[in-house]
Amino acid sequence: MRGAVSLDRIVEAFGCPIIDFPADAADVAASLPHDHGDPLDRMLVGHAISASAVLATADRKMRQYPVSLLW
Repeated sequence: MRGAVSLDRIVEAFGCPIIDFPADAADVAASLPHDHGDPLDRMLVGHAISASAVLATADRKMRQYPVSLLW
């Protein structure tokens, strides 16, 4: 694939760790409203909430969730 960058190179460039998706994040994600049609987005929000992390996104629909957002 032309222009593809490996995940290892992205992690190295940004210094961000890869972390597992914990079971409690799945429970949080499942409890979120389904107004946002993308289940992966709810998983991201659930993970951020369970980890007390800030979620970086430009998706305005994410503002409906009780999560700290950057952007």
